[in-house]
Amino acid sequence: MKIESAENIKKKIAEKDEEVRKIWEELRAGKEKPREEIIAELKGIKRTTGQHPGGLLITLPDTDIQKYTPLNYPADNRHFLSEIFLKVDILGHDEPTVLQKLFQLTGVDPSKISFHDEKIMSLFTNADTLGIPEFGTDFVKRNLLTPLKPTKFSQLVQISGVENKNAFIATEYIRKGKWEKLPDNIKEEMKSRLSDREGELYFSILSKIKYIFPKPHAIAYTMTG
Repeated sequence: MKIESAENIKKKIAEKDEEVRKIWEELRAGKEKPREEIIAELKGIKRTTGQHPGGLLITLPDTDIQKYTPLNYPADNRHFLSEIFLKVDILGHDEPTVLQKLFQLTGVDPSKISFHDEKIMSLFTNADTLGIPEFGTDFVKRNLLTPLKPTKFSQLVQISGVENKNAFIATEYIRKGKWEKLPDNIKEEMKSRLSDREGELYFSILSKIKYIFPKPHAIAYTMTG
């Protein structure tokens, strides 16, 4: 009985592996084909540019929303819908669940962690925040954390949001791209809480962005971040 060399056996195994790979690729391509066809058909359709995928318009019972607007109507076009319908945003908040899971895995109670912990704050001071919700994006690290180098929790809140009294006035102007028309007294109040350098940078950012949190919202995000 002829015994094959180890080299020939390896070669045959490699050939079989290649055959299996090709079969798998054919099966995968067949499975993905309907999806690819749908994607091809959807190309070019206008997409919503709203911030929240869970934005809902509340209509009267038995009312078809398509009587008022097509489903693919761009969100940034001016139209009458926001004036005649109630809009609510249903947002997902994963952070509490993540914190609970981490508590179970590590035994460290997140409610016992100090907001003044120097090791934790050093992550924000050094912009070493990859993976930290709300602070880990390149935009936040490059435009906020790196130049401002926050060393206190209160500074993180200040970066993220403004005082409750004027927050909603400011957010409306900022959201509509009308920062330059925001009343001077509100700008002065915001600026009074910052140094000249911080104020100049902060105002420069506010003139370019489309959204800013009110302070309670900012505190909630900063705490879970």
